[in-house]
Order: sequence, then structure tokens, then C-alpha cells
Amino acid sequence: MRMRLLKSVFVMATFIVVTISYATFISFSEHREYSGFSLDYFLLTPAGLSRLSKECKDSPTFIYSSADGPKPTIVTLNCTIPENKLEEQLRSDGFYLINGLYQKEGGQIQVIKDPAYNVVTSVVYISND
Repeated sequence: MRMRLLKSVFVMATFIVVTISYATFISFSEHREYSGFSLDYFLLTPAGLSRLSKECKDSPTFIYSSADGPKPTIVTLNCTIPENKLEEQLRSDGFYLINGLYQKEGGQIQVIKDPAYNVVTSVVYISND
């Protein structure tokens, strides 16, 4: 019984150390590309982009660029999203369209559209923090 408890504690401690080490490693990575089915997705993707990626008509891919000095953290979501779904989701998340950018405290979003098909092809989240 005691041995089983020791094994459980060891496994849990190892998991915590590996998770913290990985989180530290990716936080110092300047550029990361990942999908919606990766650990990076859960550690690096802002909540608003995570919710928005559920509206993608194809598989979402993300690009993370870390903050460096005066440069802000930037996370890009690449996929096809209907314009009306994007606007609806951003409004419900508290973003307001100001000077061509969706903005709220903590960040702003730049949208790249394909007007021929009324879809968004890329969403860029720029952190103000």
C-alpha cells in the first residue's frame, strides 16, 4: 500500500515538473506554430481566440510570437471563418470595432478577410499586456 502511494506521488511530481518545464520552454520560444490539438494550444492561446477557433470551417492553425522588449505578444489564428460568425463572437467577447481593429482592454484583433467569399482567413491577436 505504501509503495503504491509512493509511486503515485512520484508520477504526479514528474508530471508537474515536466509540465512546468515545458511551459517555461515555450514561454521563452520566440516563434511557435501549433494546431488546436496540442499542448501549446492550451498554454498559449488567448481565451477569445480559442472560442473563435470553434467557428473555423477547416482545421485551425496558430502562430505564437512572444513579447520581446517593446514588441507585444502576437497570436495568429489561420482558418476560414464566416464574417458574421466572427463579428458575433467578437462582440459577445466584448470587442469593439475602432479604427479598423477590434479592441478591448488587454488586446486588439486585426482581421484579414477574403471579400470575394465573405470569409475571414486570418485573425491576429495583439496583446496589450
